[in-house]
Amino acid sequence: MKRRLDLFILSIATLVAVFVFGGVYFILYKGIQRVAQRSAYEQARTVARQTFSDMFQVMRRGWKRKELMEFLKGIEDAHKETGTSVKVYRGDIVKKLFGNIKEPERSSEVKKSFKEKESVIKMEGNVLVYTYPLIAREECLRCHVNAKKGDILGVIEVRQNLSIFTASMKRGFLVLALFTLPFPILGAFFVVFVIKGKLQSSLEKLNSAIEEVHKVSDLSRIDVAELDFGFEELDQIKGSLARLVDRMKNIAVDKDILEFEIRLLEKFIITSEAITDWKGFLKDILDDVSHLIKFMYFYVIFREAEEEFSVYIFWNFECAKEQGTPCREVIERDILENLKKTDIYVEGASVNFNHEELDYKILLKECPVDRIRIFSKSLLLEKPLVGGAVGIGVSLDESESDVKKLAIEGLLATILNIIGSIKAINKYTEELEYYATRDPLTNLYNQRVFWELLDYEVERARRHGYRFSLFIVDIDNFKLVNDTYGHGFGDEFLRGVAGVLTEIFRKEDIIARYGGDEFTVVVPYAGPTEAEAIAKRLISAFEKFSMPSPDGKAVKVTASVGIAVFPDHGETSKEIFVLADDMMYRAKKEGKNRYKIVSDEELAEIKEDIAEKSFMILETLEKKSIIPFFQPIMDVRNGEIKAYEVLMRIEHGGKIVPAGEFISVAENIGVIHRLDYILIEKALERVKERGCQPILFFNLSPKAIILSEFISNVRNLINTAGYDPERIVFEITERETVRNLEMLKKFVEALKLEGFKFAVDDFGSGFASFTYLKMFPIDVVKIEGDFIRSMLTSEIDRAFVESAVSMAKALGIETVAEYVEDEDILQAVKSAGVDLVQGYYVGKPSREVCHES
Repeated sequence: MKRRLDLFILSIATLVAVFVFGGVYFILYKGIQRVAQRSAYEQARTVARQTFSDMFQVMRRGWKRKELMEFLKGIEDAHKETGTSVKVYRGDIVKKLFGNIKEPERSSEVKKSFKEKESVIKMEGNVLVYTYPLIAREECLRCHVNAKKGDILGVIEVRQNLSIFTASMKRGFLVLALFTLPFPILGAFFVVFVIKGKLQSSLEKLNSAIEEVHKVSDLSRIDVAELDFGFEELDQIKGSLARLVDRMKNIAVDKDILEFEIRLLEKFIITSEAITDWKGFLKDILDDVSHLIKFMYFYVIFREAEEEFSVYIFWNFECAKEQGTPCREVIERDILENLKKTDIYVEGASVNFNHEELDYKILLKECPVDRIRIFSKSLLLEKPLVGGAVGIGVSLDESESDVKKLAIEGLLATILNIIGSIKAINKYTEELEYYATRDPLTNLYNQRVFWELLDYEVERARRHGYRFSLFIVDIDNFKLVNDTYGHGFGDEFLRGVAGVLTEIFRKEDIIARYGGDEFTVVVPYAGPTEAEAIAKRLISAFEKFSMPSPDGKAVKVTASVGIAVFPDHGETSKEIFVLADDMMYRAKKEGKNRYKIVSDEELAEIKEDIAEKSFMILETLEKKSIIPFFQPIMDVRNGEIKAYEVLMRIEHGGKIVPAGEFISVAENIGVIHRLDYILIEKALERVKERGCQPILFFNLSPKAIILSEFISNVRNLINTAGYDPERIVFEITERETVRNLEMLKKFVEALKLEGFKFAVDDFGSGFASFTYLKMFPIDVVKIEGDFIRSMLTSEIDRAFVESAVSMAKALGIETVAEYVEDEDILQAVKSAGVDLVQGYYVGKPSREVCHES
C-alpha cells in the first residue's frame, strides 16, 4: 500500500515534535533532579548541624531525660511536612554515662558513620540519606567525663524525601507540553498545504499529457519544462523525467509494432511449403508488413552462379500508366547500384530482374523515386555457395522514425536469414536428390534406385506377361588394381567399366552400380536365349577393354556375370536377385571371365538350399536360438562408445550364421517380425546382465509396419526389461517402403509416441532420402557407407557427406557415418562434422557389450 505525502509529512512532524519534547523533558528532568539532590544534600547538612547546635545549647544548661525526649520529638514534628526525618543516635560512651534511650534501629549508613567517624551521603530511590557524626570537642568533656577529644558521641541521621519536589516538577512539564506541542504540528499542516499545492498543479499537467500518449511519437507532447514543483530538490526530478522521456523516444517500441513482430515471428518457420514456394511464403509476410510500414517495394537477390544474379522485386505501389515503366527502370538501377556495394557482387556478373505484384498496394499519382530510401542486408555462405541480399524501399517519412527504422532492420535481418536458409536447403536438396538416384562416381543408377526399378519391372512384367533378365556383373581381381595403382586410378577404371556397360546395353535397359566393383543390369523383354547372347558380347567387350596406368602400362580386367530370368527362375525381385548373385559367385568359382545363367538343376539346388534355411529359421523360432551381436558406435567428439547397433545371428549346427544368409528367406516366409522380437528380447537381457543401459539401434524389417500389434509387442518387451524407450532407436531402409509413405508415416509417429527414436539407414543411397527428411520426425541419419569409404578419393562423395551433415544439423538431426575402417576415414568424417561413427576401425560386431574400449 502506497503512503500519501501529506500524511507522511504530518506523521514525521508529529514524531519529531514528540521526540524533541521528550528529549528536552529528559534532559531538563535529569538536570533539575541533580540540582534537587544537591539542594537536598545542603539542606540535610544544614538540618543536621542546626539540630546539633540546638542540642548543644540545651545540654549546656543541663537537661533531664524527659526534656531530651521532648526535644527529639519536637525535631521530628518540625520536619514532617517537608518530607524530612531527623533521628539522633547515642554512642557507647554516652550510653555508659547517661544510659540508653529509645531510638530506632540503626541503618547501615549510621553504623558506617559510627565506625568511620565521617559523614555518609547516599540516595535510596527518591530519598537522600545524610549522617552527621557528633565528635567530642573540648567543651564536651566537662559533661562527658568518660570521653576524650575526638571520640564519637553520637550520629544524627537526616532523610530527605525528594518525591514531593519531582512530582511537582512533572506536573509543570506536562502543562508546558500540552501548551507547546500543537505548535509544530500546526506548522507541519501548513508545510503540507504549501507543498501539496505546488505538486498537485504540476502533477495534473503531467497526467494530462500522459493521457494523450498512445504511441511512441506522442511522447513529444510531454513538455517537462512547463512543470514547476516549486522546490529545487523536486525540480531535479523534473530533469530526470525529461531525460527519461528523451530516452524512451529512442528505445521504446510501439505496441502495434511489437504485436506485429510477434505475429511475424510465428510465420518465420521453415516448412516444406515455404521451401517449395518461397515466393508465396514471402508475399504472405510482406502483405502483413504493408499494414504497418509504408514501403514501395521489397527485393530479394540470389546468387545463382559465380557470375549470375537473379533479382525478384515485389512491387507494393502503382502509379500512372505513363510513368509506370520508366519509374520501375529507375528503381531497378537503384537496386543494381545497391547490389554492387555488397560483398556478394562479382564484377561483370549478369543480373536478371523478375517482378512480382503484392495484393496490398499503395496508389500514387507520380513516381516516388525521390521520396524513397533503400534499406538492405546481404549474406554470403561458403557451404553451400549461396549468396543473397534483401532490401526494402520505404518512404522518407517512414525512414525518419527511429522505431520504424529499428523494425525495418530487424525485419530485413530475419527475412534474409529465412530466405538464405531456404535457398541453402534448396541447394542441399538438389544435391541430395541427384546423389540419391545416381552413383556419384559413374553417374549410373545407384543400389537403392536399382531395387526400386527392379520391383517396378517385376510388377510391370507380371502385369503385361513378358520376361526380363537380371545381370549381376562383378569385376575380377579389381582389388589388385586398387592396391597396385591407387584408389584414384581405380575410380577412373570403374568409370571406364561403366562406359563398357553403357555401350553393350540399350538405353532402355536399367544399368546400376550396386556397390564397389559390382554392377547390375535389368534387360526388359530378354529371355534366357537373348540374355546369353548379350552375356557373350559383354564378356568379349571386357576382354578387349583396357586403360593406360600411371606408369604407361595397359591395365586389363575380366568380369564374372550371373544371370536370372523373370519369371522362369523366380517370382519376386529378391528371388531373382539371389539367384543371379549366386550364379555370379559360381562363375567366379569356375575360373572367372565367364557368365552363368540359372539351369534347371541349379534352380532345384537353390530351392533346396532355401528350404533348408527355412527349416533352420523355424527351428530357431522354436528354440529362440538367436544371438545378438553388438557393434559399437562411437561419439567422435569425445571418443566414447555412445551406442551399439544390434545385429542378428543364428546359432545352428555348431556355427554362427550371419543375417545376410537367412534374412531374405525369413522375409519371404513371413516370420521376420518374430525373429525381431526374439532379437530385442535377447539384447535387452544381455545388457541387463552387464548392468548398463546404452543406446541400442535395431534394424527394423519393413514388414513390421503392416503389423498392427508390432509396436505394442515391442513396448511390452521394453517394459518387461525395464529399459528406457528413449534409448531405443529403430532403423529402417527405404526400398520396400517408399510406396507406402503414408503407412510408414503413421507407423513412425506411433513409434515416437511410445518414446522410441527413429533412424534412416543407408541415407543417400535412394531417391526417397529427402522425402524421408521432409515427412518423418527423424532423430538419426546413418549415411550410406559407400559415400564414407570414397570420401578420401572422391570430391563428389565428400561433398555429398558434407551437404548431408550440414542439412541434418540445420534440422537438428544426429548423423552416423558407417563403414569407418581406418584412421584416415575417421579424421575425414570428423572434419565433415559427423556426430557418430561405426565400422571395423571402431569395433567389430561381437557378443560383448558395455566392455572397456
